[in-house]
Amino acid sequence: MPARSRTSSRLPLILGALAVVLAAAGGGLYVWKAGADKAAATVKAKQQWALVRKAIVTRLNQPAPIELGAVWAMHDGRICGLVNGEGSFGGLTGMTPFYAEGRHVVFSFDQDPSIFGRVWLDCSGDKWIPLVAGTTTEGFCGTRAGAARCKAAGVTGS
Repeated sequence: MPARSRTSSRLPLILGALAVVLAAAGGGLYVWKAGADKAAATVKAKQQWALVRKAIVTRLNQPAPIELGAVWAMHDGRICGLVNGEGSFGGLTGMTPFYAEGRHVVFSFDQDPSIFGRVWLDCSGDKWIPLVAGTTTEGFCGTRAGAARCKAAGVTGS
């Protein structure tokens, strides 16, 4: 019978140690995502949202107050949400997704769809700190004006 190598005799020990390290790392991630820093992050997110909201209002340059859908902060501090463009983008656009990198607001039509889509997928999957309660329905049906018409017509979203 061949002699066992040192590596194969240590394999169970190595695998056990790796399992402990991964469990500890995963536990730390769980505590972080569970809200250990959520109170401080909420204060920071609300401050960031005030700056982002001003940037949106300036960019849309609408005579009426802006209509917001849901707005939230992700774990990484990015602000994401929906806003009704009301013609600011060249027509009645309805609820348009956006995200903010610092104070810079990026709308879905500002970037290549594959780039925006990846970021928006991250946004949609990490709604950590709610900042504005509202719809997550994009397009006309997500607006106040559209919601009633779409519901009456039996349309669930656009």
